[in-house]
Amino acid sequence: MDRLRSTESLSLQSAAADDLRRALRRDIPMQSVSDAILRFLKNPPQEYLELDAAEVLGRGREISAIWEFLTLRGMAIKGSDKIAKPSSESVLSLLVSRRLCGSRLTVFIPWGYRYKAARQEILADDPEAEVLSEIREVVACLGKNGYSVRLVMMPADYYAIGINGANPDAVYRYYASLSRAVISAGLAAEIMPWSEIKQRAMGSEYRIVPAEMPGGMVSRAEKRAEILSTAGDDRNAKERGIAYLSERRLEADVVISKYGDPLKISLAEKGDDVCDGNLKRVYVIRNTKPWMGAMR
Repeated sequence: MDRLRSTESLSLQSAAADDLRRALRRDIPMQSVSDAILRFLKNPPQEYLELDAAEVLGRGREISAIWEFLTLRGMAIKGSDKIAKPSSESVLSLLVSRRLCGSRLTVFIPWGYRYKAARQEILADDPEAEVLSEIREVVACLGKNGYSVRLVMMPADYYAIGINGANPDAVYRYYASLSRAVISAGLAAEIMPWSEIKQRAMGSEYRIVPAEMPGGMVSRAEKRAEILSTAGDDRNAKERGIAYLSERRLEADVVISKYGDPLKISLAEKGDDVCDGNLKRVYVIRNTKPWMGAMR
């Protein structure tokens, strides 16, 4: 078959391009997927290697399978009207590019802290274990459909210690337990705390300049800060709320730069996701904020 390095052929209406277009429409039931593949082939990136039409079609079926899987999971989550941000199209384009180029997909998952919990050890019947099982399902489906996945899990240690005033020893114990739970769940993950990512990217002396935030977001962040407040923290809730939102914006920019357009699996609610900017993200985990459900 003709090999399709770039489909200038598509714009020229060549026989090979027409055959591929028809095959995609016929064999891939989700038109959004076939459309995304055709858009990619019209202007492929430099790293794209030549694939013949059969190879494109085969990988297209895999892309369609993972997109359907993610879509159905997202639809099953109560109150979830969209599975992806900033748009489903941008997330699908990322999945198309990674699969057709054969390049690694980085999956990024931030992980919060157990505030006010009686214990920091994660047990087999805790919400965290259930969420790790869900993450394993998603990663397994990606692998089954040909994706090479780099899983990066980010303990939100600076948020707990630097913003919400949690006890550092307790925070470190919890995240050490999380590392053990990840291994027990059979996940091959890089575990990189936010404080370390931030320091490597910008140096320990970097200071955040608070960004202007919509009033509703500041109000929600203030309420969250009140719930998570700790004894001895004399900052007011609004100050800590704004610090949280500003840190989230910084995190998104640093993560995109460091990991080269990763896919974030969000474990939190959508209310503050505007802070994520252009960080592509999906909402496909049923049990959000597992660390909050284990406050006992």
